Amino acid sequence: MNYDQVTERLLAYFTGPAFEEEITEAKNQFFGALGDGPGDRDQFEARMSQFLDWYLFSRKLVDQEMPPVMWALQSVDFKIDESERLFFANLAEARHSLFDFVKVHKGNLYVKDLFTGKRLVLKGSPIIEGFREQEIFDARIFPHEESFRFTQGFCFHPEGAYKYILKEIKAVRRQGPLAQEDLMLRLMRMRYKYDRYRHIAIEMIYSNDSKMKF
Repeated sequence: MNYDQVTERLLAYFTGPAFEEEITEAKNQFFGALGDGPGDRDQFEARMSQFLDWYLFSRKLVDQEMPPVMWALQSVDFKIDESERLFFANLAEARHSLFDFVKVHKGNLYVKDLFTGKRLVLKGSPIIEGFREQEIFDARIFPHEESFRFTQGFCFHPEGAYKYILKEIKAVRRQGPLAQEDLMLRLMRMRYKYDRYRHIAIEMIYSNDSKMKF
């Protein structure tokens, strides 16, 4: 048993026929809030991973006050062996945040959580490629043994938005999780626009100027 297998079990169950209306509404919520669909072929996989992470680990089910991963842990309808329970429990603790890449050293990934200011070490992380300095990324991190792991969804923001994002983080850091989630959604929307409008200066997209319409 590993985390990919656990995630696949959750996806198979919560995207099955019994949750057809739920998944449809969730897609409308997520992509509607971003003002875009999953994107072209190059963007589709990354955006669907972002959506599915949000659907499983953040969005509360319509008839429940908890996201699917939490409901799975508590429901008698979702069967979990005791040997699997810790994997589900760790995923249920996934924290959504913005991170800054620090370094890779001896197979360990070092990052900084920009909302808490804490440096974290992902020991033996299976994901160590694709990170660059001054490229803030949106991800979910969960406990694993004495370290951490990432879930599958990432949103990397361009280097040119680095200072803007740090300023926005500072503005909401003390306002709590809801304000932080709102910021991450707003930044993801900007990233989607950046992908669509590469001819527009990045400073016009990553901006608080409400007059900018694309």
